[in-house]
Amino acid sequence: VGDSLAVVDARAARPGSGRVLSHDHRLDRSDAERLRIERAGGEVRKDKSGPYRLYPGGLMMGRVLGDVDTPLAVAEPGIRVALAPPGGARIVVASDGLWDELSPRAALKLAHALAPDRA
Repeated sequence: VGDSLAVVDARAARPGSGRVLSHDHRLDRSDAERLRIERAGGEVRKDKSGPYRLYPGGLMMGRVLGDVDTPLAVAEPGIRVALAPPGGARIVVASDGLWDELSPRAALKLAHALAPDRA
């Protein structure tokens, strides 16, 4: 939900070659979220110096938890089921604080650099 993202790497032989399990709901990255909001009667626009925002409310995301002042920003998460292989997998779940700095591949490489009990 929001600007969170989950990536998984189940291939220990090729660290960093995982796949994205989710997508964030930032309006500058999600055509589907912008379309959902516009179909519901909301407005998505880019201000002069910033990212796309949802109006009313001014949020940068179309899905959030706990923001009741913006009814078009829903709390419904994207759900995906993925089975881990018998040997296990590394999953990185983080918000934009990480993803604005690292690619999913780089984050998974860092996770593989740690022992399983520390990752």
